Amino acid sequence: MGTGNGNAWVFIGELLAFDPFTLEKTADREMIEAKNPQLKGKMPGEKNYYEYNDANDEILITATDGMKYTLSTTSLLATAIDEDDIAKSPAEAKIKELKKAAAALDEKYKSYYERYRVYNKLYSEKKISYAAYLDSGRNFNLQQDSISVMKRNIRDEISDLDNLKRSESDREREINSLKSGSKSYSSICTAVDTFNGKWYGLLSSKDLEKTEIHFRYRSVYTETARNKLYTATVSLKDSTKSR
Repeated sequence: MGTGNGNAWVFIGELLAFDPFTLEKTADREMIEAKNPQLKGKMPGEKNYYEYNDANDEILITATDGMKYTLSTTSLLATAIDEDDIAKSPAEAKIKELKKAAAALDEKYKSYYERYRVYNKLYSEKKISYAAYLDSGRNFNLQQDSISVMKRNIRDEISDLDNLKRSESDREREINSLKSGSKSYSSICTAVDTFNGKWYGLLSSKDLEKTEIHFRYRSVYTETARNKLYTATVSLKDSTKSR
């Protein structure tokens, strides 16, 4: 599913976490329910009710009663959330926040407009002076212009975030594609390469007996193929001297 707080999270009949190096179990249903009484007996036994969020290393849980919770992979504490507040990426979270701000500006505009209408009515009934009527109009126009500028800025920011969100979605699809791709022996490669003044070779014992001077990437097709990582320091060679 994902990795968080140095643990590998998987679903094997239940939600589990393991230390990837020692395979020690660090979380299971019993541990999670002990820390979250609200989830006692409500953690589903099917994987599709658990969704790992790589953006914040939290797990979205849909409980058997339909309630949704975010589980921190650090503290194992679950927090009930509203489905409208669920955001799978920082860009999506910011877009939700900006849309709420835009809605608040719409409500503010309505209140200013209603106040302006009241002044219009009072003036038509000769209950306020012409100067007061003009002043109310100027104030409304100022507020309207200010709100228009803020809403335009919000629209521009949302547009930029939408582009970022699409890029994040493309990257997430690529990551998921890599996760779902089955690795076979035919896709395993031996390689030699250099980095930071070091030579690295992922080679079998037979390969090491006669290493090539050129970089190469070659598939290994047999299930008995086993490779080891070798390193060496790279030094410059005078091309004018014989080998």
